Amino acid sequence: MNDRQNPTRRLRLALAIASMALFFGTACESSNPNQQLPAHDSLPIASEVLTTESDSAFEALEDLDRGDRENWQKPQMVISRLGDLSDKVVADIGAGTGYFSMPLARKAKKVIAIDIEQQFLDYINRRLDHSPDEKSLNIETRLTQEDNPNLGPAEADLVLIVNTYGYISNRVTYFQKVWKGLKPDGRLVIVDFKKEPLPVGPAVEDKLDAKQVSTELDSAGFRTLTVDYSSLDYQYTLTAEKRSQTE
Repeated sequence: MNDRQNPTRRLRLALAIASMALFFGTACESSNPNQQLPAHDSLPIASEVLTTESDSAFEALEDLDRGDRENWQKPQMVISRLGDLSDKVVADIGAGTGYFSMPLARKAKKVIAIDIEQQFLDYINRRLDHSPDEKSLNIETRLTQEDNPNLGPAEADLVLIVNTYGYISNRVTYFQKVWKGLKPDGRLVIVDFKKEPLPVGPAVEDKLDAKQVSTELDSAGFRTLTVDYSSLDYQYTLTAEKRSQTE
């Protein structure tokens, strides 16, 4: 299996490309808005950042979310459009460094930060343990496998998946499991890159357009409610709900 086919590496690569603005600042600042990033194998990936167990490794993880990501990802706006979360359990699949998990936990009853890399979860736990502002947040970190969202039956009110959808293998089967993990009135929200040349994000061939995502989710038992192409410069937000098993 080569690197492009390896789902673990591709998932970590997606998170790294989405987060590590410091490594592609020159592309963002280019006068050519369609200039692509360097070839994938020339970019550092999150699993490579996580090779040491010292404090410097955690400092490197913090660097993942620096740069201009906030300007184009607009996390506060994304979260505000999820509605009132005060009595909701939110599952953040592909949580990474907790970029969304932390602010979500300030709004939600509980956040389940789910990832396939224990180092990311260790980083989130360390933040919770050592930051006075974050140690009271109700976040459960949960290690999972590439083919399993690791949700209990009807456990979550909302599942959020950011910059990760296209790097999940066997997506219809995977999202059938997500379907089981959502409450009957639960929602699924996907935020991912538009399938076009962009100054940030993975290469065009590694992106999935919203129509394909909607088709796959339909096969998994979901109904697409809305697709927002305009609020984020580089990404779309797709919101879906569960169809009943009799539909």
